[in-house]
Amino acid sequence: DIVLCESFGSRDKSAAQPVTRDSVFPLMSISKSLTAVVVLAEAERGQFQLTTCIADVIPEFGANGKSAVTVAQLLSHTSGLGEETPPGHDSSDAAAVLDHICRAPLRTPPGHFGYSGESGYFVLAEFLQRLDQGRRSFCELVADSLLEPLRMTSTAVTTTPELRERRVPITVVGNSDGLYSN
Repeated sequence: DIVLCESFGSRDKSAAQPVTRDSVFPLMSISKSLTAVVVLAEAERGQFQLTTCIADVIPEFGANGKSAVTVAQLLSHTSGLGEETPPGHDSSDAAAVLDHICRAPLRTPPGHFGYSGESGYFVLAEFLQRLDQGRRSFCELVADSLLEPLRMTSTAVTTTPELRERRVPITVVGNSDGLYSN
């Protein structure tokens, strides 16, 4: 039973707009959880094993000692991959980001923990798209596999045109640690 359904705070302080019950917040790192759920669901459907090597599906990923990195290792941050984003990268240039990650050497031996959230989960998204043979974008895969069956109509991996006007902007405050606040 729903006990309380209310909204609090400011959607945009500079415009004096309050948060409403239908305000849409950026997913940020929650997208990693959504990615993991879709990866695990596809593994359960028999599309691949958690022990499948990423390079079996993305051959160029196998460069510089990464040929044996598995799906499970990317999910658990034990692939040895670091946070491999190109200097001054434009995250909308997926091909450039993937190329940079594929050319990068491992930071630690596979099996040792080393956070690789952005780069590791970017590779998992590409892995899913390639298994789907490019029929759908990663955002469409998440929507079809997870969000639509759960009737999460106000959730998307990226801001869709339908959700844009309800989006709460991110305001970075604080020091170089990049603390986020609204």
